[in-house]
Amino acid sequence: MNSSSSLADRAGLARPAAGIAASSAGTLPGRAATTALFLLGMALMFNPILWDGLGRSIGDSGDGLILLATLEHWFRLAEGHTITGVWNQIGSFYPTPDTLGMTDTYFLYAIPFSLLRALGVGTFAAYNVTIALLATIGYWSFYALTRRWAGAPAALAAIPAFIFAFGAMPMFKIGHAQTYSVMLAPALGLLLLAAWRDGPARPRLAAAAAAGLLYALMVFTAAQTPWFLGVVGGLVAVLWYAQARPALMPLLRPRLWPAAAFLAGFVIGFIPSALLYLRHASATPLRPFNDLKYYLPVPTDILQVPPGNLLWFGLLHQLGISDKPGRPLSELALGYTPFFVLTVAALVLLLGVAARTTARRDRWDATARACLGAAVICWLMQLNYWGTRPWWLVWRLVPGGAMIRTPFRIQLATLFFMCLALAHAATRMLEAGRVAAAGPAAGFNRRLGGPAGALMLLGGALALSVIEQFGPGAGMRRTAEVSSWLDHARPPPFPCQAFYVVPLSGSHLQWYEDQSDAMMLAQRIGIPTLNGNSSWWPPGWSLMDPAAPDYPKHVLDWIRLNHLQGRVCGVDPRAGRWVPGEQALRPATEKSPP
Repeated sequence: MNSSSSLADRAGLARPAAGIAASSAGTLPGRAATTALFLLGMALMFNPILWDGLGRSIGDSGDGLILLATLEHWFRLAEGHTITGVWNQIGSFYPTPDTLGMTDTYFLYAIPFSLLRALGVGTFAAYNVTIALLATIGYWSFYALTRRWAGAPAALAAIPAFIFAFGAMPMFKIGHAQTYSVMLAPALGLLLLAAWRDGPARPRLAAAAAAGLLYALMVFTAAQTPWFLGVVGGLVAVLWYAQARPALMPLLRPRLWPAAAFLAGFVIGFIPSALLYLRHASATPLRPFNDLKYYLPVPTDILQVPPGNLLWFGLLHQLGISDKPGRPLSELALGYTPFFVLTVAALVLLLGVAARTTARRDRWDATARACLGAAVICWLMQLNYWGTRPWWLVWRLVPGGAMIRTPFRIQLATLFFMCLALAHAATRMLEAGRVAAAGPAAGFNRRLGGPAGALMLLGGALALSVIEQFGPGAGMRRTAEVSSWLDHARPPPFPCQAFYVVPLSGSHLQWYEDQSDAMMLAQRIGIPTLNGNSSWWPPGWSLMDPAAPDYPKHVLDWIRLNHLQGRVCGVDPRAGRWVPGEQALRPATEKSPP
């Protein structure tokens, strides 16, 4: 074996020797367990839909409808008739250009979604199937990654795959569905693994180029998620190198061409992001660090499980850890479930002990320790130390860091690496137990009652790590709440270039629901709206709350600013009531003081 192969082997990137993985790869129980966990995950994910007679859809009536309006824009583009005639204007904040660049594009989501819509599937059903497809990709690609990288046996590989794809954390956060693009991370890992390992040059170059292209398209789809993955992955690499300390050039020299292929693929895939986002990046002020502090965690948030978690939420709520009042639950209930995090930490720490009972020593242990260490560091950097938060360094120094408003979402990226650490460490423990079973029990095996006791403890910990993920499933809205009015929506009965939401004083809806309704209506009838909802707002746009007393004035100001007098009309989206011109605005403004 040459020196570069030896280094890769010690890094945990070489193909494992035939062993426990091979022995269980094709067994019927292994395949059955893997399939059963996948089906269980899908059932848990979609159980609100199944129990409600398909009357629900993933997402909420705010961000969830922004996503659907954006996907409908891509479907219209595929059909050749967008609202405004250009690909990067989705029909909101009219006539502001490049509004697609004000939020995530969901491009990779739009591919299966548009295909389903073209086949006649409804908006909500097509979106549910798209999310199910992402879950399928996440589960099975993670399963394949742990099999190829860690040599995990089939049934064992399925456990971290289940936690990654269907665990409490990703299911809770799926309401902000851009975060679920993390399901593409293991597919990216498989491509990178194929590019890194020794083998024929052409397949390695193809895998590297595909990895670069996929990563760039993930940036174009939902930039925050690949940014988090890049930060955590870079930290993992640094921590691994600090432990392994290999000679760098012998390790990298055989991989320079794959690195170039990755860069080439990334550059090609980054072209649409450059066209869409770079102009916004140069014109958009960076978020002040003080804006982030509301969303940064306290120490106990590392265990704050989402509401509805069957095993832990009640207890942790009583202890004052989960669901603290006055804090943004939707951004901070992203803690690890206790059995999972304790199992990962304990197994990784036991790797050094297990190395004494197996000939495979520390081939991959440094990588598993780096995954755990990176997750811990990412959490510690966000905490408050006497008025100072180390995350400020990330915000200030890491490119793109000042664009991140909700840093604790990085938990979804660290979960990916923690599940990798679990797969490797559990595989090593299983192998250690089997090796010890062939000889005299020693060390930690004897203290646990011999190899059988160690394996039973491992199995129990893994089973509990799965059970504690159970909860209410993915966040759902009642489809009827939107489809009941959207299915009957009609264009205005008079000429109208764009529309605004009429003042809605006394409405029971939240402001973001009114704005999202306008975006959905625009896509349905093919007319742009002055309203909208996004991560960023156009300069001079103040049409935030249709129930606010000064809303009519702000709409008129926007109409005058953009020279739209006589070309707009008003609508109450859910009532389907159209008003010609600016008629719905003037009576209210005339009563206001000048």
